[in-house]
Amino acid sequence: MWTPTKLRRLPFIRKKLDDSGCPIRPSELDLLEEQFLYLHIYKLITSQNKRKTVKREKTVSSVISLYRLLNNNHFMSVDSWKISEQITKNLDDLIDGLKNTSDFPKLKYESRTHLVALIEGLFGPQRGMYEKKRALGSYLLAYVKIREDKNDHGKPLKYMELTKGTYAKHLKIYKNNKYKIAAERNQYIEFIDMNLPSYIKRERSLNKSASFYEDKAHKTP
Repeated sequence: MWTPTKLRRLPFIRKKLDDSGCPIRPSELDLLEEQFLYLHIYKLITSQNKRKTVKREKTVSSVISLYRLLNNNHFMSVDSWKISEQITKNLDDLIDGLKNTSDFPKLKYESRTHLVALIEGLFGPQRGMYEKKRALGSYLLAYVKIREDKNDHGKPLKYMELTKGTYAKHLKIYKNNKYKIAAERNQYIEFIDMNLPSYIKRERSLNKSASFYEDKAHKTP
């Protein structure tokens, strides 16, 4: 989600990336930004605290019980059939919706591992690239931080850095689980492609001045 304040913050971190000598083209940067943003949105949508999960499961259980009660009621008059039909359809839709929201495939690997995987996939094991990869990783972490920031002017935005040790740790995880991580990334990208419109609608209701990537043109704001 972009707002004017966020847009003003971007040139600073983009200049830092440029000054680091990171050899990445704008089209590649757009792609990385969007994929890492997708991961972030996926985490936001699928993260659920325990209390909400329990409450949702109780709701599902209650709705299913009501649905069975309506279906098993053979003493309903003919005049009520149409009403009953509409109620059961509404319940069907509600159950499907609740089941979908409680059935998200959760990420097994940390977002930092996915970030390292994206960067390694772009550059590979080239010599002399370690610091540039870290610079790109730090840029993308800061980019996502800017996208999620709520424009709280009372607090300065803290940019996240990808340290040498952190990069090495997640690179090791990535190398040991390369194909699983690639499959997981495809999973969350596919999920976001299907659910982005509803996510945008929800976020827009919270911030009327926000703008989003709404097509696959990979436009840089």
